[in-house]
Amino acid sequence: MSSKKTVKPILANIAYHPHTKTFSLLSQAKEIQLAKKIERHYKKILWSATQCPDVLDVLHAHFHQITQGQLELNTFVCGFMFEEHSVNAKSPTRNLKTMQTKMISLSVLQSLLKEQMQNFGRQDKSTLASQQSLAEYLNTFKWASPMIETLVQAIQSLPDDSDIPQINRLKSKLDAAFEGFKAAKKEMFEASLRLVFSIAKKYHSEGLEYSDLVQEGNVGLKEAIDRFEYRFGYSFPSYATWWIKQSILSFITKHKFDVTLSNNPEDESTSTPVDSVSAHYLSKMTNNALSSLSDREARILCMWFGIGLESEHTVEEITLHFNISFDDLRRIETKALKALLRQQG
Repeated sequence: MSSKKTVKPILANIAYHPHTKTFSLLSQAKEIQLAKKIERHYKKILWSATQCPDVLDVLHAHFHQITQGQLELNTFVCGFMFEEHSVNAKSPTRNLKTMQTKMISLSVLQSLLKEQMQNFGRQDKSTLASQQSLAEYLNTFKWASPMIETLVQAIQSLPDDSDIPQINRLKSKLDAAFEGFKAAKKEMFEASLRLVFSIAKKYHSEGLEYSDLVQEGNVGLKEAIDRFEYRFGYSFPSYATWWIKQSILSFITKHKFDVTLSNNPEDESTSTPVDSVSAHYLSKMTNNALSSLSDREARILCMWFGIGLESEHTVEEITLHFNISFDDLRRIETKALKALLRQQG
């Protein structure tokens, strides 16, 4: 019987259903506990890969496709351990040369370990030291979920008669680590579904199904789980909220922006430009668009759409705080939207 196994997706989409069970949000202690559990199993998976370093060739093959423009970088890595800026960016780095340097270093460590295994044996001190160095270097990457699955599949696909000692035991330990890895991620995912539902409800607009927004929110939640680094002191719900919003907003933009452009945004006397773009799309507004406003207008807009804040403010709160009318608020919206449209053009 073949030892090859099918690797299930780490986090399958969970479709929204009115009768979906309610999940409690994680306490900070629990989220850290789960993050550490994920990390522990993650390290075990990568350690398994160092015992058969040839399987790391799948990483180089995938990265080659990225350099050829065939794949996006975020299908490969989603950040770097201990680098705070990388876990907060949509793409861990736009500099492929930097990534190439990292991959060259990985290749050197991989080749050194293979050479020492061949020349000195697996139990030699120098071999074990090189294996540890390779494992530590692999752990500096936050590999994207597809790459973890690919690595696991590559190891599980090795023949039972390979020259790797106790290959079946290695596969068994890998299976346990991978199952633990998926289970911890699933628990964190399910415990945060209520957050996705809540955010999706805020962004629900005519013409877009609530279930679609929830599914897009799920994508952002998975991204947050992959990137989350408890050592930086973030609250996971706060960190996940940003990624959930970004995923939902991207979906709204994709489905609504063409309609916006067809609605004559130059006519300031009508509300069509503002109404046709989900108001929440403006929370993705760039600093350049905001810079077209006065400081006071920018602060008003940030409060209205929750830009840089944990939540939006109500019309009543904003008009009272700034002593403005609702018409003034809509005028600022329209002005900002025009600036955004000019950038898109």
